[in-house]
Amino acid sequence: MTLAVIASAYMLIAAALSLTKIPICDEGWYADPALHLIRHGNMGSPVLESAGTFLTGIDQKTYWIMPVHILVQAAWDRIFGPSLFSARMLSAVAGLAALLCFYIVVRRITSRERLALFVMGLIAVDTSFLVLAGTGRSDMLSLAFGAAAQASYLTLRASKLTTAVLVAHAFVAASGLTHPIGGLAAFASLVCLQFYFDGARRIAIAAIPYAAGAAAWGLYIARAPQFFLAQFGGNSGERLWPWKLPLLAVRREVVERYIGGYTMGSAWSRLADVRLLILAAYLTAVIAVLATPRLRRNPLAKVALVQAGLIAMILLLFEGAKQPWYLIYLVFPLAALLALAVPRRSAWTAAMAAFIGLQLAYPAMVIVQDKYRKTYMPLIEHVAPGTFTMGTAELGFGLGFENVLDDPRLGFYTGQTPDNIVLDPRYESYIKDAPQPVRTYIADFLNRQYRLAFSNSYYTLYTRQRPGE
Repeated sequence: MTLAVIASAYMLIAAALSLTKIPICDEGWYADPALHLIRHGNMGSPVLESAGTFLTGIDQKTYWIMPVHILVQAAWDRIFGPSLFSARMLSAVAGLAALLCFYIVVRRITSRERLALFVMGLIAVDTSFLVLAGTGRSDMLSLAFGAAAQASYLTLRASKLTTAVLVAHAFVAASGLTHPIGGLAAFASLVCLQFYFDGARRIAIAAIPYAAGAAAWGLYIARAPQFFLAQFGGNSGERLWPWKLPLLAVRREVVERYIGGYTMGSAWSRLADVRLLILAAYLTAVIAVLATPRLRRNPLAKVALVQAGLIAMILLLFEGAKQPWYLIYLVFPLAALLALAVPRRSAWTAAMAAFIGLQLAYPAMVIVQDKYRKTYMPLIEHVAPGTFTMGTAELGFGLGFENVLDDPRLGFYTGQTPDNIVLDPRYESYIKDAPQPVRTYIADFLNRQYRLAFSNSYYTLYTRQRPGE
């Protein structure tokens, strides 16, 4: 299997997912500040309502997410135009870059072309990797920077160690300024490589790119420090609770991130539980490498084992939302260990084919279901153009972000009365768990002023009643 075949197959699947997967609120949250930067010259996110939240000043400055993805997305949108597909293809291209970098990493460590292609292929079919390749979030770009850090270090270290350290840690800084969890994973992975091959040599100069990145970020923060403290502090504060409740953190890590991530939660059916065999295969590979001296002595195994352990601890302690998105940072070390553990015998061909089939089953289902056209677009077609809609942020791709306000409290704190209200599972979940005064207000608000205009399996559209209706 050649590198070109793997890369082409990956891009085809990523493009198909980008065209068919139903959009999510995160994609709207990430797209809006980039679009606002292009049109108005600042990284505000006016699609989000700040009242009653920690998002103070969000209409003027966006601090609750990191700035590099916004800047890259804005540049990408200027070239290719802003759209849901365009935002997703940025992730797909970043994923391709990550694949190529991981291929270089394995080749540099082992000098084995076939093993490098095998690892690259395993990553390219991983469900977590493919789903994020078709999602307009910052995770894949952050991962690509982290992968570039490892590839550049291994490529440059033999002849230009100082340059290798500076370039690699600059990529890590970029990764962290794209997504904090990605930055932590990239830092841990690079330091693991650096100490394995070169010890602490030139380690001090690694501070230079971080200082430069911090200075650049600091200049942006200095424009509105009060907004930064409210937004970034509020967002990060919700993620760091595992330090206070470690036992609960372990339980939620296993149940929500790992089991939930590999079964895709309730997005499929009970047959999705079969996908736990993917997790079992990865864990079996880890155990096999640890238990086999020949495998354990392999340089790639040594690096991958430490990287997997460090990243797993980072996810446990620093990502309190326990979202499956972040499994993407474990894909490379787990794929490397699986590639090392699988015997090169024909008897294992069927087992690997089944493993790959399990990985591709969920993306295939998403592509066939085509909820973008069958669920999302019918809703968009029922909303009158140019009207004001209160609903989840991804509606901005179809209605225009200037016409959408993401406020699951439906104006409880602001008194705003939109032309349309769209409920989706996220809004329904919020309303169900909201304080009693908010629930009472929303029920009365909908009953008195709105009528049901459209409903499908995912969205419910209410339009404001005209006088006399």
